[in-house]
Amino acid sequence: MKTSPRPFIFVADGMNEQIFSRLKENSQWTIFPQNKNKLEVLKAEAKNITALIVRSATQVNKELIDLMPNCNIVIRAGEGMDNIDLEYCRTKNIAAFNTPGANGNAAAELAVSHMLAMLRKIPQADLTMHQGKWEKTLFVGHELTNKKVGILGFGKIGQLVAKRLKGFDVEIFYFDPSNNAPELGTKCNTVAELFQKCSLISIHAPLVEQTRNLVTLKEIKLLPKPAWIVNCARGGIINETDLLTALNEGIIEGAALDVFEKEPLPENSPLRSHPKLVLTPHLGASTLEAELRVGGQVLNLLSDFYSKIP
Repeated sequence: MKTSPRPFIFVADGMNEQIFSRLKENSQWTIFPQNKNKLEVLKAEAKNITALIVRSATQVNKELIDLMPNCNIVIRAGEGMDNIDLEYCRTKNIAAFNTPGANGNAAAELAVSHMLAMLRKIPQADLTMHQGKWEKTLFVGHELTNKKVGILGFGKIGQLVAKRLKGFDVEIFYFDPSNNAPELGTKCNTVAELFQKCSLISIHAPLVEQTRNLVTLKEIKLLPKPAWIVNCARGGIINETDLLTALNEGIIEGAALDVFEKEPLPENSPLRSHPKLVLTPHLGASTLEAELRVGGQVLNLLSDFYSKIP
C-alpha cells in the first residue's frame, strides 16, 4: 500500500455541497478546492492525487490510473463500478470502493416513475399543455395495475422495484442468475422466458461483458403486445439501434431511458426526437436524500481507509 504524509483528495464528478464542506473540514487532508472538475483539470492534478472520488462520468481506466502514481484509493460514489478498471487498480495496489445501497431507493423510485410516465404519456401531455394546447384525446394511456412486469437483474435495486410495485397489484417475474427472492416474484430461467411472459420489462442489471447488448430485437420481439421497456440501470444493456427499430415498427408501444450507450447523449441522437420515448439524463441517484447517504458513506470510507495508514 502506498503511503502519503498528507492525503490529497480530488472530487472529479461533484458531490453534495454539504458533504463537500464536511470533507474540507478535516484538517488532516488536503482537498482540491473545486467540487466538480473537467477531465483536463483532473489530469493536470493527477500526480498529486492520493484519493479519487468519482461518480459515473469519469472513466478510471489504465490511462488515467497511470497518471496517478500516488493514488491509493478510488471511491465510486454510487452503486455500479463499470467505469473503473478494477483489475488494473489491483495491479497498482489501489483500493476501489463503492457505496452499495445508498442510492438504491432513488433508483427504484425513478424506475417506477418512468413506468407511470411512459404508460400515461405524461411528458408528451405536459409538453402540449405548456404550448397552450388541450389535446386530451391524443393521450389515452395504459394502467400499470394487473400488468405482468419483468425485472431483468434482481439485486438490491431490482428487489426494491418489486417491493414498490406491489401496491399496483402487478405480477412480478424476474431473471437473475445469482439472486433469488421467491417472496417477491417468480423466477425465470432465461432472459427469453422473462420476455415471453411479461409486457413490461424494467432493467436493473450491471453493465458487464455478459450483459452488453443483452436486450436486442430478438428479445424485444418475444414480448406480448402491448409492450414497454424501462432502463434505469446502465446504457449498453439495450441495443439502442434495435430499440429504435422496435419503436418504429410498432413492436413495442414505448420505452423510458435514464441511461445511454454514450453519455451525455449526443444532441443529434435519434433517441432525442422519438415521440414514443421518455428520456432523463441519468438521474437515478439524483435525489437530495441519496446524495447525503452516498456522501456519508464516502466520508466513512475515507476516514476508515486513512486511519489504517501509519
